[in-house]
Amino acid sequence: RPVGGSWTATSGQTLSAAESFTASVSGLSGGTDYEFRATAAASDGDTAIGGTETFTSGEATTDSAPTVNRFNVSEAGRKDPTAEITVHWDVSDVDDDLDTVSLDILDDSGSTVRSTSWTFNGVAAASDTDEYRFRKGGGVDYTVSITVTDLAGNSVSSKKVVSS
Repeated sequence: RPVGGSWTATSGQTLSAAESFTASVSGLSGGTDYEFRATAAASDGDTAIGGTETFTSGEATTDSAPTVNRFNVSEAGRKDPTAEITVHWDVSDVDDDLDTVSLDILDDSGSTVRSTSWTFNGVAAASDTDEYRFRKGGGVDYTVSITVTDLAGNSVSSKKVVSS
């Protein structure tokens, strides 16, 4: 129980003699002081209540994946043989542990034509606008993908296709 709260019983155990026992509990709040005690009921009807012991639960942790808040991809649309791709991105992580953002651009044959990454080592949010030019890249469909990873290893990806 939280210190000073109401006692809650765990499921009973049957022991044949005085020996050690364990009980698992769940649903504890992080960083909270708890107290516990053992109660024994003997076969002759006697009850013994042990002394109260205390502990503090570990800090609550969240392990949320990062979020891609904005991911816009456009092509300049000029009628020339050069592809001009602009990528606007905005990412965040509620745990403030954003680690890396990777941006990959593949041509319509599946070959990587550009790969870029940024490392942040634990921030809440990041954003950027990036421009890429590919000579003789007109008339090609490009797949642009973004992958965001946090320090806990959670990741999220998104992709868009743009025609030049």
